[in-house]
Amino acid sequence: MIVRKLFAVLLVGIALSASAQSDVDFLYESMPLCDKADYPRDFFKTNATLTRRAVAKMPWGTQLDETLIRHFVLPLRVNNEPLDSFRIKYYETLKARVSGMNMTDAAIAINHWCHEHVTYQPSDGRTSSPLQSLLTAHGRCGEESTLCVAAMRTVGIPARQVYTPRWAHCDDNHAWVEVWTDGKWHFLGACEPEPVLDLGWFNAPASRGMMMHTRVFGNYSGQEEIVLRTPTYTEINVTSNYAPTRRVNFIVMQNGKPVENAKVEFKIYNYAEFYTAVTRYTDSLGKTYLTAGCGDLLVWASKGDRYGFIKADFAKDTCNTIHLNHDATTPIDIDINVNVPEQHYTLPQVTAEQRSENDRLTAIEDEMRKSYEATMVQKKDRMETIDSLLWKSRGNHSKIRHFIEEFGTPAITLLRTLSDKDLRDVSLEVLTDHLKNSPKNDGISKEEYERHVLCPRAALEPLSPYKGYFQKEGFTFNTPEAVETWCNTNLTIDTKCNLNGTYITPIGVYNTKRCDPRSRDIFFVSVCRANGIPAWIDAVTGEVCTTNKKGVFSTQNQDAQNKKHGARLVLTGDTTLPYYTRFTLSKIENGTLKLLTYPEEATLAELQNGLELEAGHYVLTTGTRYNNGNILAHIKSFTLSDGKTTTVEVEPRIIRDTATVFGTVKDITGPCVVALLAEGQEPSNHVIRDLAAKKSDFEGMKIPIICCFPSEEQLRKFDRTAFPAMPDGTRWTADGTGEFHDNIARALPIHNASNLPIVVLIDKDSHIMFYRQGYTIGIGEDIINKMKDLSGK
Repeated sequence: MIVRKLFAVLLVGIALSASAQSDVDFLYESMPLCDKADYPRDFFKTNATLTRRAVAKMPWGTQLDETLIRHFVLPLRVNNEPLDSFRIKYYETLKARVSGMNMTDAAIAINHWCHEHVTYQPSDGRTSSPLQSLLTAHGRCGEESTLCVAAMRTVGIPARQVYTPRWAHCDDNHAWVEVWTDGKWHFLGACEPEPVLDLGWFNAPASRGMMMHTRVFGNYSGQEEIVLRTPTYTEINVTSNYAPTRRVNFIVMQNGKPVENAKVEFKIYNYAEFYTAVTRYTDSLGKTYLTAGCGDLLVWASKGDRYGFIKADFAKDTCNTIHLNHDATTPIDIDINVNVPEQHYTLPQVTAEQRSENDRLTAIEDEMRKSYEATMVQKKDRMETIDSLLWKSRGNHSKIRHFIEEFGTPAITLLRTLSDKDLRDVSLEVLTDHLKNSPKNDGISKEEYERHVLCPRAALEPLSPYKGYFQKEGFTFNTPEAVETWCNTNLTIDTKCNLNGTYITPIGVYNTKRCDPRSRDIFFVSVCRANGIPAWIDAVTGEVCTTNKKGVFSTQNQDAQNKKHGARLVLTGDTTLPYYTRFTLSKIENGTLKLLTYPEEATLAELQNGLELEAGHYVLTTGTRYNNGNILAHIKSFTLSDGKTTTVEVEPRIIRDTATVFGTVKDITGPCVVALLAEGQEPSNHVIRDLAAKKSDFEGMKIPIICCFPSEEQLRKFDRTAFPAMPDGTRWTADGTGEFHDNIARALPIHNASNLPIVVLIDKDSHIMFYRQGYTIGIGEDIINKMKDLSGK
């Protein structure tokens, strides 16, 4: 509804081309249902017209064939973001920005424009649209790359978003951009402009990657290896663009016979789980294959409730057989040693003049972006509720202020149900709809009403003004059972109609009567709330819940549903162990693993008092990572039964080489931590946040931290207020001569000393007892653990 109104305004003055009809037909052939349901056809026709205009007017348009145009320029959708009118609004601006440039220079210039408007900031898994990112001036890597791809395509440059779903050498993932210029694909870091293409802070970690892929709109047949083909996209493997790779073949067998159409999941150890990076299916001979980086993957095959798994070494193996010799009751208790790829990369040449000019431009862009941010409400030491909401809303503050001024205290109550990210891009139409059309329910508490009726959000869907719409339609119910019955009777569930992470709005589901399972769940919750019935989606299990029922739409029989969450799990072990970095829990469902998604900050301390879970079969995964990225992992299965308590010990494997000396520095006496940082780069930002997260630990152990930038200019540009508070006594300094950096780098066994950040733990004898270089996650926890090991605690 919001997009339709904005589109109607921006459409003025754009003449629709007849040829756009053919392009729209192409889009509709593979378009996910969420786009068909929630956006008018003329929206796509107008954007298709602009695309053809850009291709015709740009000097590189004659270099593009129809495959490049239709798969990498024409599509509006980049990932799972809501679509918007970015291309319509910014075409003229970006066209002027690249006027007179060749294709390569234009791609670099567009990335500078993106950096001028958006910089990196982590957030939740909901992906903002390009216009939403511009509004807030922030974006995580998936949002920065979505903006950058949209901007490139706006001026007719073929572009695609590349993901490593999980790094191999450390936790986390990353997204960046590939652009097709002058006959081939090149990469760049979105909103992180460099003087040349094929250069970014991630050259080194990407060379150690196990899998890098991109989802191409539609039925694409290029030169790249196809990982997965779906009705809406083709997933292609681009790992060999960044790292040495090898192909390994697999055969899935059961009872001595090959298994056709077995599901084969290729899993990377990351965040203390074996995460599925790629899913493939076997052919009639039970065969499949994958080309990946030269490290280890856990390969998990399943069909029905039978499964089997092996560790595959892509550096050595050529063909492996997986036997489906497990079911949910088969015990698992196994150590898995995971080796990650070695680092192999070369950097493109950059002249001193190119580097100087790039630094000059980025400095100007930083100031322009900060000037815009200065128009936002600024943080104060003491902030009342309204000021805090306005500060969190960033570029959306005028709408939030207007909403509060019009509706007062009830508006504040609603706003407090939203995340910080929601405050940054929620519309007045959505806020007003939910405030005015959330029916009161005297049978529930104030807290339950606010969380499960008033709140506009059910999951990570785009927020929409559906409550008033349903009430005007007379779409009313008195019980959640009636809503469930309507859904089961009227909705057609299609598991392949949408991209992962894209959802149809509740109004779209109501009108199409067809949706994916998750959009159905969101629709159910939304309809309940529009009728004053509390409903929500459990953040840990993903189950749809009402006050009296957990597991709405469960495929289990009613007796099983009534027993849901009748089992109790007690975890024992070191209470400081963090979930996601040292251990995770997964449920075995239909032969595959489903992660239990507890809050990011959860530790064993929060989970040890007993977890009420559904009876069934589970897996505990633990892991400890070496300094070089290799992992000592362990997986163990256990069964939970209704009415019974099961105790499971969480005990990650221990690395024994606690006293390794990696080098000795001059004139630095510890114990202390030294972090050599690069201002504005994502890996350094992660280091700062990870050190800040362990503020109390560093202060308690009296470990001083020195944060050092390469120059006074970088130190001046660094904005400490954008980060959490660091441990008391942290020293911020600049290394103008490079001597401080060289003193540490010379002592370490590293190949490229310019690859920042470099973080070291130095003891009282000036020995380096721990180090990390480049992109890494959880370094604060790693240093604290190393200090405990060294002290014998």
